[in-house]
Amino acid sequence: MNVMFEQSFMELYWQRNEMQLQNYVSDSCNDLTVIDRKIYELLSKSDISCYPFLLRTIVDTSPDCSFLVNKIDNFKDYEKNISDDDKKDTNQYKLKLAKAKKEDVIALMRVRGERAKALDFRSYPELVLSLDGLTKAKLRSILKKHLDENRDSVRSLIEQYQIKWPTWFSDLDNICDSKNNYSSDEQVQYLLSKLGLNLKGNLKFKVSSDNFASFVIPTSKENINVIIKESNSSSEVLTLFHELGHAIHYSMIEGSGLSNVLPPSISEIMAVVMEYIATQILFEGDERKKLNDIMLIDYTRCAISSLFELELWENIAGAEELYMKHYSQLGIEISNPSVWSSDSFRSIDVVYIHNYVLGYIIAKELYKKFTDAYGDNFSRWGNWLVENIYIHGSNLVLQDVMKIYI
Repeated sequence: MNVMFEQSFMELYWQRNEMQLQNYVSDSCNDLTVIDRKIYELLSKSDISCYPFLLRTIVDTSPDCSFLVNKIDNFKDYEKNISDDDKKDTNQYKLKLAKAKKEDVIALMRVRGERAKALDFRSYPELVLSLDGLTKAKLRSILKKHLDENRDSVRSLIEQYQIKWPTWFSDLDNICDSKNNYSSDEQVQYLLSKLGLNLKGNLKFKVSSDNFASFVIPTSKENINVIIKESNSSSEVLTLFHELGHAIHYSMIEGSGLSNVLPPSISEIMAVVMEYIATQILFEGDERKKLNDIMLIDYTRCAISSLFELELWENIAGAEELYMKHYSQLGIEISNPSVWSSDSFRSIDVVYIHNYVLGYIIAKELYKKFTDAYGDNFSRWGNWLVENIYIHGSNLVLQDVMKIYI
């Protein structure tokens, strides 16, 4: 372990996270390309053979990638020619935004591909997946298995709940009745108490309808910022406990340095695990069923999204045709395939969405393991998660987790 390198990297890591948080929460205009360049220069001149998960960071913080990522993440760069009327129409806004972004999204894919090849990988997806001990063939097999097992059930649920593609997320929210009055903080404390979890870091919760999305950003080992976008449906609890899953993980890591930088796969998978476990132990009857339906529907969409993405990297020119081919499997009318480039999972969070599906699969297996071994002794569930997952931070790799559960 190179203590000096880890210290230098972590200083930049925490600083970048703080700047990102300010941009998202306070509408600041911090230029992340400046600190990305510092990270890139540090990694480029250092021996990171002991930290293979940083290979992705080398690509994404390279000047050409960083410039495009941060440009795409700033919608104001693309809204100049979108009328006020179109901005009020969600679907028109999304379509116009996609068309404005498309050229930059494609350019970013190509730059990432070139950078990955310079590191001796055949493609950017293969670089990312290799860090988790996966191949494209293995991932496709897992995703297709999930899709084949659940496609018919999901189509029936989509018909039952009258879900439409243009209003997908709001329709999912409407599956549940209007949420009961509750305190997010009380729900969190109740779950932590049941699982016997005593968090080490300071969780700073902010719940507001003004937030553009829900996310977690640690700005130091002791400070984990949990930003929750308030909604008007009880399905908000899925988001609440998903983000709590991220926060718990960051809070419970033992050790210093890069052990606190979670690989995206492990972080996302364990967030889905907490979302699923919380749903099963805190809810019952029709409410639990509906929340389970939402997870099944949307994580099946994620499987389709990932399969689309893997093929997209092999045929960027055929994006619209591939979009129709894959998403039509949901059994609903798909229009305006040009919106593909507005999805952040095609640019900001690229080669990432498959982790939600892996998390869902692992969550179901882990829930069965817990109920069979510990019944309703939930504190033993929590202790298992701490000892086997949380405390290890980035020292735990996805391949090890998948060997246990899949």
